[in-house]
Amino acid sequence: MKKLLTTPAGTFLKGFFSIILSLWLVELTNGHDLFTFDIVMVKKLLTAGIVANLPVLINWINPNYTAYGPNKEV
Repeated sequence: MKKLLTTPAGTFLKGFFSIILSLWLVELTNGHDLFTFDIVMVKKLLTAGIVANLPVLINWINPNYTAYGPNKEV
């Protein structure tokens, strides 16, 4: 598990779930029920999770970015 969280996918997942949790809590304060998810709410959560992590995805596919992988600079 520790190894997964240090990969680009792990970095994306950590950011994705923290953004989704944060937005979900904001929606709760705006009057939504705890487990009531309509399609609008799901789209809002997924969009926020993906858009907030675009820099991770861009760095992952950039061959000149060496913070990930076996050529990682220390």
